Amino acid sequence: MNRERFALGIIKYRWLIVILTPLLVALLFTANLKKAGFETDWKIWFDKDSHIMQNFEQFKRTFGSDDRLMITLYHKEGIFQKEILKSIQDMTEALWQTKSIARVDSISNYQYAHVSREDPDEIIVEDFLEDIDSLSTAQLQSKREIATTDIQTKNLLISEDGKAAVIIARMVYSESIKQEDYITLFHDANAIIDKYKIEGVTYHSVGVPAFTNAFMNAIKGNISTFLPALLGIVIILLLLIFRNIWGLILPMSVVFLTILCVAGLSFGLGYKLNTITSMFPIFIIAVGIADSIHIFWVWMHKRQEGFSNIDSIVYTIEKNFTPALITSLTTFVGFLSLGISKIVPLQAFGIVVAGGAVIAFLLSVILLPALLSVINPKIKAQKHKANRAKAWTKKYTDFVVRYDKPIIISMVLFIAISVIGFKDVSVDTDFMKQFSKETEIRKSAEFVQEHIGGTVSVEIIIDSKEKSGINEPDFMKHADLFKQAFKAQFEQVRHVNSLTNIIKRYNKLMHGDQEAFYTIPDSKELISQYMLLYSLSLPQGMGINDMMDVDSRYLRLTAMINVSSELKKLEMYEWTKKWWKDHGGYTATIEGLTMISGHMR
Repeated sequence: MNRERFALGIIKYRWLIVILTPLLVALLFTANLKKAGFETDWKIWFDKDSHIMQNFEQFKRTFGSDDRLMITLYHKEGIFQKEILKSIQDMTEALWQTKSIARVDSISNYQYAHVSREDPDEIIVEDFLEDIDSLSTAQLQSKREIATTDIQTKNLLISEDGKAAVIIARMVYSESIKQEDYITLFHDANAIIDKYKIEGVTYHSVGVPAFTNAFMNAIKGNISTFLPALLGIVIILLLLIFRNIWGLILPMSVVFLTILCVAGLSFGLGYKLNTITSMFPIFIIAVGIADSIHIFWVWMHKRQEGFSNIDSIVYTIEKNFTPALITSLTTFVGFLSLGISKIVPLQAFGIVVAGGAVIAFLLSVILLPALLSVINPKIKAQKHKANRAKAWTKKYTDFVVRYDKPIIISMVLFIAISVIGFKDVSVDTDFMKQFSKETEIRKSAEFVQEHIGGTVSVEIIIDSKEKSGINEPDFMKHADLFKQAFKAQFEQVRHVNSLTNIIKRYNKLMHGDQEAFYTIPDSKELISQYMLLYSLSLPQGMGINDMMDVDSRYLRLTAMINVSSELKKLEMYEWTKKWWKDHGGYTATIEGLTMISGHMR
């Protein structure tokens, strides 16, 4: 390509370029602005054909949603005070009435199964706390002892020391649920807390709705905080470098139009803003400002040497076109390589920024020279200054040539030393570390973990291989052994909820509440009867359908764990598969949202 002819063509059609380019960019942006939006759903990290997402959706269709909102209360003197217990009861009832909630569990409505005092042969299942005002001090103490030692409540609904309690609100399953529903639920829960909170009690909200709200705030923060901050730094640097107002306005015009153009194309292609793609303007600024600065810098120096505006523009394009093209193409290829990633937001981010590199190049070598031709900024000739710049450049190049070997050896040694650290590099996607320690969500999660345990659920699905297979004593005993082994293997596990707990409790209650009978019975009929008796005793909405499938083939164990790295979760996944491979003819997998995040690495 004849670059001189190209430059003269830009100058010839400068008015057309200067008028049409911003107009076309504005039309592109405004036409697709209605398609803009935010996304925080975990689904965005995988394509629709991903077997991971297919398994996740099948899990939710079978057992219901594993999305939870958890409200944690903490009081240094203990939760078992009438006023605090009544507030827990009130919040539990209020959450039941909240949209998107399928079930609420707390220490107040925990279905406590026990032997009747009046009739030892009668088993009663009732709310653990009912008429709280009528409870005496001794009764409160007794309730506290039961709650902090019961395997079904300890470290799930109440901490072992009795100072923290958790209200767990499980969301309804719906394929059409949107991120707005999560955020609405989070704000509704906070409104409930504000209504029933007790002075001296610390409250925290965690769980999927809380994290969805935090991610949304992070996205908005990227746009409203980091972008203006970066723009401010760039503006200051441009003023210091050029000491000319046009040295600020023209490069920033290129950057601004590039961002608008890329945003318009992105929204038109269906890309939404998430925690990754919302960072694209920052990268576009870095890419776009580099090309435009080079163009303006060379043009300005030629003007200082006394060249005319047209000659300076032609020289600048001749000098910078190829280096700028190569730089932009390598940037384009580098970011485009992210397009092969299986993580959808990374794909989108790579494509968006790669496109931005090309657009920034085109605007820098076409629009910027056209603007220079139209505006013709006044630059005083300063040949002595240009000569000083050339002299400094010559000294620098002479230094590099003279000490080429030591420079190369030093860089090789530096790279070699850096390579040593590669052995400690690991790929992880611990979502908690995506948030600053100063953010409310991070503080809440760490507070909850410190006082009661983690808030992450691990959903373990065990396949009995046959219809009604979970009622088989051998299967139930294996499930119970696994539960104990899993908890012993991983210190992060604070509680495991399973039907095996209920079966063992009923077996104990049916045998005079003797501890020796807290085991899985050897009769399939007994197991079936215990499950039926328990189900019939439960109020509406508190059933056990979420613990097994309708054919009684699959059993669900829910382990609540401390916030852990995704590597640890994958270790749990592999360990679980191996344990069941080594113990009997059953199989198990870990499903649910936890493994979705675990596979995002």
